[in-house]
Order: sequence, then C-alpha cells, then structure tokens
Amino acid sequence: MNPESIKRIYHGDKLVYEAVPAITSLTPDPKTYTAGTIHTASTSNDILNALIAAGPGDIIECNPGKYAKISRTTTLNKSNVTIRPKDKNNPPVWQGSGFVFNNVSGVTLDGLHFKSTAKDAEGYPTGTGVRLENYKNITVRNCWFDGYMVQLDVQRGTNIIIEWSSFTGCGMDSIRVFRTNTNVTIRHVEIKNARVNDARAHESNRHPDCIQFACDGNADPSSNVVIEDNVIYGRNDGDGYRQMLFMGNGRVRADAPIAQAGYRRFVVRRNYMEGAHVHGIALEGQIDVLVQGNLLRKFANFSAGHKPTITCIGNQNSGTIDNNVTPDKIGWGRSLDGFKLTRNIISDTAVPVGWVMPKAGPYNGTSPAPNFPGGGSGSSNIPDFAVDDRIELLRASNIRSSATISATTLIGINPKGFRGTLVEGPQSGVQNSQWFKVDFDRGKNNGWVASDNFNKLAANAPIQTTPSYFKVGDKIQLFRSANVRSNTIIEASSLKGVNKKDATGTIKAGPKSGTNNSIWYDIDFDGDSLDGWVVSDNYVIAGVGAGPLPVPVGNHPNTVINAKELAVVRERVLKRQGPQWTAYQALSKDANAGLSFNKTPPKLIVTYPADQTSIARDIFREHSKYAYACALNYQLTGDNRYATKARDIMQKWADIDVYSSSSSAGLHMGSYLVGFMYAYDLLVGYNGWSSANRAKFKSWWYNRILPHCRDVIEGGDPKYVVNNKMVGNDTSKWDPSNWLEAVISCSLATGCAFDDNALRTEMVNRVKKYFINNWRYSYKNYGPGGKKVAVVNGDIDRIKNDSKVIQGIMYTGYGTSSMVQMMEMCRYAGVNVWTYKTPDGINLQQVIEQWWRWNWKNEEFNHYKSQQASGYDLFRKRVNHDNIFELANNHYNMSAEFKTYLKARRPIVNDSPRDEYATLTKGDMPPQ
Repeated sequence: MNPESIKRIYHGDKLVYEAVPAITSLTPDPKTYTAGTIHTASTSNDILNALIAAGPGDIIECNPGKYAKISRTTTLNKSNVTIRPKDKNNPPVWQGSGFVFNNVSGVTLDGLHFKSTAKDAEGYPTGTGVRLENYKNITVRNCWFDGYMVQLDVQRGTNIIIEWSSFTGCGMDSIRVFRTNTNVTIRHVEIKNARVNDARAHESNRHPDCIQFACDGNADPSSNVVIEDNVIYGRNDGDGYRQMLFMGNGRVRADAPIAQAGYRRFVVRRNYMEGAHVHGIALEGQIDVLVQGNLLRKFANFSAGHKPTITCIGNQNSGTIDNNVTPDKIGWGRSLDGFKLTRNIISDTAVPVGWVMPKAGPYNGTSPAPNFPGGGSGSSNIPDFAVDDRIELLRASNIRSSATISATTLIGINPKGFRGTLVEGPQSGVQNSQWFKVDFDRGKNNGWVASDNFNKLAANAPIQTTPSYFKVGDKIQLFRSANVRSNTIIEASSLKGVNKKDATGTIKAGPKSGTNNSIWYDIDFDGDSLDGWVVSDNYVIAGVGAGPLPVPVGNHPNTVINAKELAVVRERVLKRQGPQWTAYQALSKDANAGLSFNKTPPKLIVTYPADQTSIARDIFREHSKYAYACALNYQLTGDNRYATKARDIMQKWADIDVYSSSSSAGLHMGSYLVGFMYAYDLLVGYNGWSSANRAKFKSWWYNRILPHCRDVIEGGDPKYVVNNKMVGNDTSKWDPSNWLEAVISCSLATGCAFDDNALRTEMVNRVKKYFINNWRYSYKNYGPGGKKVAVVNGDIDRIKNDSKVIQGIMYTGYGTSSMVQMMEMCRYAGVNVWTYKTPDGINLQQVIEQWWRWNWKNEEFNHYKSQQASGYDLFRKRVNHDNIFELANNHYNMSAEFKTYLKARRPIVNDSPRDEYATLTKGDMPPQ
C-alpha cells in the first residue's frame, strides 16, 4: 500500500495521521506467476544469461543445487521477471554471497535460500547475502537468509518489497536500508538469532540491528516507507544487545535542517518485537511518522539489558504514536514535542487494541500464503527436522517441559555441543519457532527445545559420552565460590554448603553427569573446606606446579615467550598476582576443552576462492588454537596430558600429509597455523614425542607449509602469489602488505622453534629492513583535519571499489599484529627491533598509538574524504589484534589514555592467530 493513501487531518498547521486503511490482501501478487517464457537454470551463469535474455513476465526456474555469487553491475532493465525454484521443496542454495545487483530493475527473487557459514578472523559471520544498489522495482519474497554479517543490503533506489522471508544467524544487520530509498515495503518478515556475542554486540559501529535505516553524508533521506506485520526477535548469542528497528539519521544528527534531511512518511505498524535493547523502534529525524499498533516485549526470564520501547534520538521528530504497548516509557528521556500520542500503554502483559499476532516468514512456495497454526511464523510450517533425527546444540539452551517459555517449564540448561535424538514434535510454540522434544545422550535434562538452537547431524552420528577433563588424583582450585553437594542433583536436600574462592582439594571420584548435564567430581577439599560433589565449571588444575614443571632446553622457549618471562608467569599465577591470574582461567578452560578435541583435518585444504577461505581459516585456527593452548598449559602445570594432546593434534597433520594447492595459501597458513610453531617451541624437551615423529612433523612442515610462505616473500609460482614480494634491494619494488608480515612471522617462528639458525637469521634481517627507509612506515596527512601522522604504507590505503569499503585501518591492524610478534622473536634472538626508527624518526609506538586512536577512539581518518562523502564505508576492525596492546605497553611509554584502556579490556583472549593469550604471556611484563 502506498503511504500517500493514508487519511490525514490537520490541527492548525500540524499534520497528524488519523486513520490507516487496512491492507486488502496479504498474499503475494499473483502476477508474479503470470505466464511468460520459463527458463531453466542449473548454474549461476545460466541464471544471469536467462535474466539478460528475459522478456516481460518471464520466469527463471532454478534446479536444485548449490549456486555461486551472481553479480550484475551494469544497467539491466527488466519487467516482472521472477527467479524461483523449479522444485519448491528442494530450492537452490547460495552458500556464500548470493546476488550483487547494481542498476538492475524489475526482478523478483522468490523462494531462494542464502546460507553462509563464512566467518571473519574473529569467528563472527561475515559477507553479504544479497546487495541491491541503484535498484528499481525489486521484490524479495519467500526467501531464507542464514549467516552473513549483512543479510540483505539495500542502497539507493525506488520501489522495493521485502516480504514473507526469514532472516536468522547474522553477524550484524539483517535488513540494511541505507541512503536514499523511496517506496520501501517490509512486511511479514521474520528476524531472529544474531550470531554475535556480547563483546562484539557492544562494539562501536558493530551494534547488530534487525532492520536499520541510515542517512548520512549528502544523501537525500528515504521516504514512503511501510514496515508492517513483522515478527522480530532482537537477541544475539549473549545479552540481547540488538536493536530491532533503528532508523538513524546522521544528517539531522549533524545539524542539517530537518526540512531538508528528515525522513518522510514512514509507517511502522502491527509489528511484534521481542528483545532486550531499549531501541525497539528508534526514531531520529522523522517527519510525519506513524507508529501504530505495535507490541513490544522484553525477553522472558532474561535479566540483562533493557526493556525495548519506542525511543527518540534527538528532538527533531514529528508524527503520531498510537495504540502501542511497550514495557517501558515512550521517548526514553528525549523530547516528544511534535508527536501526537494516543492510546499507548506501558505494560508487560497488555496488547494493542485489535491485536492479532502477525504471520511472518516463508511459506515454501505456496500461493496464496497459508493460514499458519496459532498465528505463528511461516517457518514453523516447514518441517526442517523430524522425529529420530540426530541433533547437536548450537549454543547453551534452555530445556523445557513443554513448548512454553515460563519459569515453571524450565528444566535446566544444556551446554553448546550436546547431542541428542528428536523423540517428539514438531510443535509451534512461543517465539514462532518449531519445537521438538529431545532425548539427550548425557544426563537427565531431556525436554523441549526450539529448533533454532540445534543443527541436524548425520543419522549415524555417534552417541556422546561424558568427557574427562579431570582425573582422580588431580589437585584442583576453585576460581569462584561454589556450592558443595552430597550428590549431583541440584535440590535443597543435597546442598552441604559453599566453599570459598581459591579453596584447593583433590579429586577422589568422577566424572559424573548430573543436573544441567554438567560434569561433576567428588572432591576432598583441604583444611576446613567442605568435601563433596562440585560442578567442574568452577575449578581448574591448581596453580602452577600441579606436576613437575618442564625445564627449559637450550634457548627454548623463544617464540611467544622466553624462559625468563615463563618463570615470571608461573610465579604470578602461583601467587594469584597481576593480570596473569585472571588470564590463566581462560587458558585453563581452553586447554581443558582441548583435551577432548579430536577433529581430523582434510588432506587437501582449499583456501581460494573466497567462499572456501573462511572454511580453511576455521580449520587452521581451531587446530592451532588447541595445540598452542595445551602446550602452554603444560608449561604452567607440568601435566603431561596437555603436552600429549598438543603433540597428537600436530602429528595428525603430518601423518595425513595435509596440503593446500590454492592461491593465497601462504597468507592463511602463515596467519593461522603459526600457533603450531608456538606449540612445538613449548614442547621442546617433552620426552613423549619421539625423535622419529618429530622429524616427520618437521619434514611435513618444511615441505607443505613453509614453501607457501616463501612464495609470498620471494614470488615463486605466480599461481600461489598475489603481488606480495620482498626480493632484491630496491625497496620501491617491494610490495608493502600485511601478507608479508604474516608469512615472515610464521617463517621466523619456524626458525626459532626448529633451531634453524639460517632461516631465523634470514627472517631477522628481513624484519630489520622494515626501518631502512619509508617503504613501510611514513608520515602522511591522514590524521584529524589533515594532521601528519605515522601510517603503515600499503595497508593504510586499502580500498575496495566494488563494495565501496575503505579498509586501511583494518589492514593496518592485521599487519601490525604480526609485526609485534616478529619483533619479540627478534629480541629473543638478540636484535631489539623495538628501538629501531626509520630515517624520518618513526618507530612502531607512533604507528600503534595512531592506529589505536583510529580504531578504538573513532578519531577522524582524513583520507579518501571524497569517497566517504559519496557513501563509502570506513571499516574499523576492533578485535583480533589485541596482542598489539600488551606488547606495546611493555616496550613503549604509551599514553595514559592507552594504558587505561588496556587495563579495562583485560584479559585479552580472542581467538587471535598471533597470540590469543597475550595478557597471560605479556601482561605488565618488562622485557626479560
């Protein structure tokens, strides 16, 4: 419906809405299926060729299968052309980017699946599902979006309908509508379950939104927008910090006149929104907005976060807010001048007058849309699972006695990774999800779970047994106060009392599975502490020295830590001192998880094209993470189990003879497998790794990994290199890039770990060359107001024209995080590069301080200003480089502001491929 058809009345010169006609039909336009020529496609090229050739009303039917990205960036004007499945029960699936359309018109995407498991360097969903720019007359209907950082990205265009679709598992925004868009309709859409944790969700410029409108720069504001009959759950994987409908207006915020920069004729009505962020419906710079008949709820049994409501950002808004029910006051502290408010209720239980739960989500190709049971979601009508399916939990999940969320139905919580068998269902329950009863492999918490919380496993997936993170005889220590019980059942009669944090004891029985499917052990506590059963989540192997501590051999360790630093870390952990004690808890948790890590890498790992990159990185990262965590914990506890597990993880790669034959392999191996070298270095002297197997591992590394690093440095086979070289003495021909830092760091770690003096010396000399002139570090006028600041050449000027992203700040972090690791290894080798300066006087302190101000302080980046003004995104990436902070703090007199920030952020543990335990190994550690 066109918002212009809304009936209006005036009070003086003030325009308000009085009545809104109901939509006469909620079913898809039958013209979408009108006869035209039917084209059949089996590949993305087939689709694109058919689209180019299609006439008015034509239909492109896609055979079942997996499809690659389809990109069309030159003008293509069509009329009512539909792309849909040939078999609605077996639709085509895009397992990466789907469509990138620029200047395309007259196309409907109907019944398509877009699913991505790709993750960025920090493990969050990445990429974009569908991007539409400079569009006209586009419909997205009956589609599924799962994964991606941004699922549907809409920028600059007119006439778009987004309806009857499902958005789940995104890393940031589900539907993003940026800059100038007119005649936008979003209806009957289901949005839920962002795949980001609390830390990511709270980062500046990383707030996840269900639906976001934005207007900044010189872009004209959007107008004629209808957002109605949607079901939105603003939850992430943590504290619920997800904005549901955020309509930010950067131009008005920057003091542009509301008459020129205001959004016009927005209608937001009959939506169901459930979340824990105050921005349920956030209004900024709105002219004549209508917010009517919406029901907002806070997540049940969820103490964190805020109550969602209708908020005003700034004071320049006008319109009508009518017949809404919110759990908190409207406006949330900002002025409501300019609004007509009628019939609104603040309540946790009431509903708007005439409320009917919206029908939302895909209808699986049926036209018209069916009457879903219980007024629930369309997706609940699609049986993705069936009784007898084997499943695995994607996250810690509530287990309930029925498909109803209330305090009385909660049985307990089962952790991520638990497996089970579906024995009953589906049932349509609250949150518009399909629910199943699950018989879990472990423990007594069997019950009903929403299907959004689990994945389907192969029918023959093995039954899960209870893992043994501890063994009888282990000396343990509580790292928080813990209940002690007479058995493993949580009930009043079993509670013996509470033991205080730091209590120590010896395990005398277990493991045993109890309430909440947690792992329990019977512990004989020391002194006056109570003896009894305690959940294993509450303790770690007691301090340093649980077994005989490994004795340093030769100059080892000499990659991520040296012998003197290791002695300091051991002492601080033993005495519970410094940042190391807190950081050790995270290492201990990872190392204990590593004991049950038993994945086998594939023989061939493909790192290119892009849809394979994240898969490869995940494999590299996960295996090297657990090898490094176990090896480091072995050095701190003396427990041979950790050394044995680290050995087994690495040896498996050599026994399989894992290899890669793809372009960019050097970059990704150098970045994400360097943890193997840290682990090997920490295991020198461990007598449980035979000489023959060590030799086999080293031979495999030299033949399968190091050559890819060498290719990046020296050129080599162009098949494996993308213009990154450091050959000869003419620095003008060198390619400044974070690729070089990644592979030099890995190669240097190899020389250190394997006692390869020739390789180590070569790489140390390469690091020294970073300061012979300004080929890598120089001053440029990129600071606030054109201020001259120290930058990392090459990386700082990174820009992607195709996706309009300025990446210089992000890539500076990539390169610098590898550089600081290289500099530490050089120092261990007797060359203190930390004191080096370029002929212009630049050392790494200046580079790091400025990068931190850009990346974390949001300081102005005075470069590519014209691109930023025309809509390019300035991309700042704030995690995965945190080792920089700890190392810079040790070697330089950083600013007081920097030091305050570092202390507040500790402990640093974030899946970094450089050193994810930087607080433990380097925190407040003067160079030793």
